[in-house]
Amino acid sequence: MAQNLNYADDVKMPELKGNMWCYDNNPEKCSLMGRLYTWNVAKDSLCPDGYRLPDTTSWNTLIAVAGGVAKAAAVLKSQFGWDALEGTNDYGFSAVADGEWYRSGSFDSEGLKAYIWSSAEYSEASENAAYAIYFGNDGSVSVKNFPKNNGFSVRCLKN
Repeated sequence: MAQNLNYADDVKMPELKGNMWCYDNNPEKCSLMGRLYTWNVAKDSLCPDGYRLPDTTSWNTLIAVAGGVAKAAAVLKSQFGWDALEGTNDYGFSAVADGEWYRSGSFDSEGLKAYIWSSAEYSEASENAAYAIYFGNDGSVSVKNFPKNNGFSVRCLKN
């Protein structure tokens, strides 16, 4: 998908209740940047039929195809919404600096960072247990592990 998911029907999917957010609880930001979801909801139920949450191999392949770690962030980032080093969006990926939701209930890093979940689990026994692709305001891009109960964006990959 070329944009972050913005699915919010917690009647059809009760597991979404308390596990999705608009940045700053502002619905307008969901329209612009999509919603932030916990990893458990993202991996289990968000992608529509025929789509899946990308694994770390998919994210690392995207980085490689887009020029490697040194170049990928610049060509995958959107041309708006970054406080510095906006991208050229050469591949139509449009990574937006939508920040994150912390399990403490606060939001952070809008304009500075983007996190998009992977399906890969780092460790079942750890809160820091799921991988996501990370874009920094400094032009960096990498695949790292993060707490499962943080709220990050979701992109689905066609099977």
